[in-house]
Amino acid sequence: MTRSRQTADWGSRAGLAKIVPSSVAVGSGTGSADSLGTVTFSGASSVSLNGIFTSTYENYKIKVILTTSGNATVSARYRASNSDITSANYDLYGFYVGYSSALTRVSSNGQTQWGLLSLNTNKGTFDFELSQPNAAVFKINFVKCYSSSSGDQVDYAIPFSTGTVADGLSIYVNTGTISGTIRVLGYNN
Repeated sequence: MTRSRQTADWGSRAGLAKIVPSSVAVGSGTGSADSLGTVTFSGASSVSLNGIFTSTYENYKIKVILTTSGNATVSARYRASNSDITSANYDLYGFYVGYSSALTRVSSNGQTQWGLLSLNTNKGTFDFELSQPNAAVFKINFVKCYSSSSGDQVDYAIPFSTGTVADGLSIYVNTGTISGTIRVLGYNN
């Protein structure tokens, strides 16, 4: 086997695959996915991606870029069968650093969602790294959040302590609306 053939085989097995949601639901406003899986939404109180986690991939990368209509806290939840999983099994451990503040340890246990970052009418990005969301196992997830308006950055390790199988994800705000894009990529180790 030639080197180019080996590289091509490895790339087809280990590369990132674009995931197209089976459906997109928004709490208000509009939202849809294109044929390559890019979800675009506008004026939404929440955006939910259904059918993105399957047994085909063990791990997922999710890139969220959004703008809020006002001061808002962005949160996330897993979904199962087109409904948010609202049990008090979301934990969050990490570090927060703001433009004018020192590094601060952040933790919360037994929540009904992951509170990710407060935004002030500007763009924020959220990079999720999810491990085995479609398996009934204890899950450790990682999220990096950035606010371009305030310079805030948060790095979280997010355990999910129930054996629930998830097939989707919701992003929502506590007040106002969000607009932006979401891209989901699947991969195996």
